[in-house]
Amino acid sequence: DNSYTADTIVNGLTQLQRAQKIDAFFTSRENAPLAGYGIYFVQAADKYGISDTLLPAISIIESSGGKEACRFKDGTLKYNAFGWGGCTIAFRSYPEAIDIITKSLAGHDPKTERHYKGKTIDQVINTYNPPSIRSDYHYLVTYVMKKIANTDTVTIASKATAETKQTLESTFSTAF
Repeated sequence: DNSYTADTIVNGLTQLQRAQKIDAFFTSRENAPLAGYGIYFVQAADKYGISDTLLPAISIIESSGGKEACRFKDGTLKYNAFGWGGCTIAFRSYPEAIDIITKSLAGHDPKTERHYKGKTIDQVINTYNPPSIRSDYHYLVTYVMKKIANTDTVTIASKATAETKQTLESTFSTAF
């Protein structure tokens, strides 16, 4: 049941614009591995009716945006950049993880709804990682959510373009 469309506007921004903010934020974090997955965060958030900055913010706190994502003992990636299930749960891909965890946090997964259904974002954060476990977790997640919402995609895109141009110029100047 997809009650959202690609035209879904939140805070005056389209899905693509919100995805670009998320991607720009991850890119600004030394190219965190979750850069490029912004559209998955936005589509899942719209589908399940929850903030599109919540799960990206959790990933920053839990794994620096995927840099320290959960792994199996042999080093294989679990596609769990969110600390979900205390890192005991693995996914086939980041899009799958984003969809399943967003569904759970929004209270739409029968297996986890008793924890999250009908809760505000603040309550969801405090359930995800209670103050008794980490007292600053709520503050950190909401701080990162605000940073993502305030990300200036134009400035970051031009900085990335300038860095790419510089890299290309130095590559070509040493290659010839």
